[in-house]
Amino acid sequence: MLCFRLAFVRFRSDKYHRSCLALRIDLAHKLMSVMLAVENPQFKTTYNLVFGEEYPELYKLFLAVGDIRTYARGYSLFREGEDAEGFYWILSGHAKICKCLRLDDEQILTLVGPGDFTGLTSCLNGGQYKKGCVAIGGSVQAVYIPKESFLEWFAKHPGLSLPLLKQIDSKIDRIENRASYFMRKTIDQRLAHALILLGSKFGFTPDRYLKIKLSPQELASFIGTTRTTVYRILKRFESEALILIDHKRIKVLNSDALSNLAA
Repeated sequence: MLCFRLAFVRFRSDKYHRSCLALRIDLAHKLMSVMLAVENPQFKTTYNLVFGEEYPELYKLFLAVGDIRTYARGYSLFREGEDAEGFYWILSGHAKICKCLRLDDEQILTLVGPGDFTGLTSCLNGGQYKKGCVAIGGSVQAVYIPKESFLEWFAKHPGLSLPLLKQIDSKIDRIENRASYFMRKTIDQRLAHALILLGSKFGFTPDRYLKIKLSPQELASFIGTTRTTVYRILKRFESEALILIDHKRIKVLNSDALSNLAA
């Protein structure tokens, strides 16, 4: 009888400790959520710019399971062929979505920046990432969402599908439109179009420099040509006072002329 009472006391004690542990874990998650919103003002700023007051469940998802990560230039958020265990929502900086063609050769399919999702379709399809994602320019800060946590949340909040589908559709449109355009244009026109596109998508600094920074090799991979060709055309654009190149930054001097050339 004494042994039974001792076992019962131990059981109640273990149950109490497990309950306390669960409570502490839940409290830690809530504190992390508050830290994400309060200590990282970029998160709230980017969310408001992209979604405003819409999709509160998406905002709650970010707070509940999101993990902010930072990647320096040249580092991969994920690599082609890796298991798709989560996806990212970009807070700041820029990244290239690319496929490896050969050793030291890649094709840039599209570029992502603040407010864009990346890796989402691979998570939804299961399996591996079909493309890689690499930070360019400066560093990239992104919210990482684990796939399992997302799927559990999505099962309870199916309304999340709308903003995600809009993002996927927008990215597919960008890739298809650019591919269709490039098939019928000269290299000069492609490069002019790319500069206008980059300014439209990612914006300019107050003194008209492109906010996104791409090397000549990255521009070449983006428009489907060689680095030497891009360098030569950029120099000609500069001599014609269309752009100004300053320490790998590109300043657009005559956007109208670039648009006319790209048309």
